[in-house]
Amino acid sequence: DVIVMGTDGLFDNVFLDNIETLVALATSKYPQDQLPELLSTALLKLAMGNSAKTMGDTPWARKAEVEMMKEVKALLRESGGDVEAE
Repeated sequence: DVIVMGTDGLFDNVFLDNIETLVALATSKYPQDQLPELLSTALLKLAMGNSAKTMGDTPWARKAEVEMMKEVKALLRESGGDVEAE
């Protein structure tokens, strides 16, 4: 079993299925004693790479889009604009 712990720096920038895929690949190809360093380095590079992108799909970007749409709809309601059903 592998337990992955991280901060929002990891989980805001890397989808869980990508983490699972990376862990499965690493555990099938590398010795167990190399996994902690190998996985931590790979996850760090992936999260940092994703965080540096100005365009891209990340867990944080999806959450931000949902929140932004809530704010836009609220502003439209306040101004009497037409708001589509969710």
